[in-house]
Amino acid sequence: MDEKALKEHLRTLYPKEDEDCEWKEFKNLKNCWNSRKGDDVESYVSAIANMEGGHLVLGVKDKTLDIVGIQDFGDYNVVNVRYRLAGRCFGLNTESLKVASHVIDDTKKTVWVIHVPKHSVRQPVYAHGVPWQRVGDSLVQMRQERLDAILSEKIEGTDWTAVVVDDARIADLDEAALVAGREKFKKKNENEPWYDQIDSWDWATFLDKAKVTANGTITRAAILIFGTSNAAYFLSPHSAQITWKLDAEEKAYQHFWPPWLLTTSDVFKRVRNIPQKLFPSNQLQPIEIQKYETRTILEALHNCLAHQDYERSERVLVTEKADRLIFENAGAFFEGEVDDYLAGKRTPKRYRNPWGSLRQWPKWE
Repeated sequence: MDEKALKEHLRTLYPKEDEDCEWKEFKNLKNCWNSRKGDDVESYVSAIANMEGGHLVLGVKDKTLDIVGIQDFGDYNVVNVRYRLAGRCFGLNTESLKVASHVIDDTKKTVWVIHVPKHSVRQPVYAHGVPWQRVGDSLVQMRQERLDAILSEKIEGTDWTAVVVDDARIADLDEAALVAGREKFKKKNENEPWYDQIDSWDWATFLDKAKVTANGTITRAAILIFGTSNAAYFLSPHSAQITWKLDAEEKAYQHFWPPWLLTTSDVFKRVRNIPQKLFPSNQLQPIEIQKYETRTILEALHNCLAHQDYERSERVLVTEKADRLIFENAGAFFEGEVDDYLAGKRTPKRYRNPWGSLRQWPKWE
């Protein structure tokens, strides 16, 4: 095809520079390969791979997509560049890496399109010893939240919370948590035709109906939500612990174990939610409000547990400072970024712990 046709073809397939596409002039391959950290082929390949994969177009002008062509190939060709990238981009999936060469019929200008695969599960791609990412059309060293998101990705076909704990029995579950769980289950299902039967179910039937056991066998989800504090040893070496820490003028801390159904309320009680007085300018009497809204604290804590990556064997941390609360867990948002959800742009299609998610229970009072 001629130059005009190739330009239209490239613009159709790769219409703009963003997180999955980059246009680079790079006329001299020898000078743009493994050269300038953050502005060479390897850095862009790393950045594109660390998002959702995409395309790196070489031999075109930035912004305009005008074709200049690769003018000095050095000793690079479409075959050996795959192996060179494999040696310089740690973690790159070279089996899915493709390099396509487009040669204009009349001018003989050559454009390469490097088709970059998405990173492997929990494996960032590095260049120059650094993982890179795209933010819009900019290339930056990977931010911590993006690195956390990659390292906490779910391995397809697995749900850690659904695994059966062979030696655990109903006796390893906390009776008070079971009673509370039944009441919350009733509240959630009060319009079901079998609602009147719930009180007559034994614990094994109730747990199966609530989908936290599997045919009477105790799962990790059952231990987390209903298990006694002693039953947490069934999950070893994975941690099932919430730590509240007071980090102000006074210092204090306390650890909490399952059952999560009751424990989150205990953690909430440790927070010094002192009433605050506000003095509006248009009235004499002050208004007294709580320092923190109960629902906000519990929602944050429940999100930490619902999104927790238990395979990383870390605690959930609740740090209370003089002016704020900090919630930390192992594992970023499982799907997408936090801002997507805050802006209402995204609805999750799946959860990290679908079997053991606290989201199936009504909100705590």
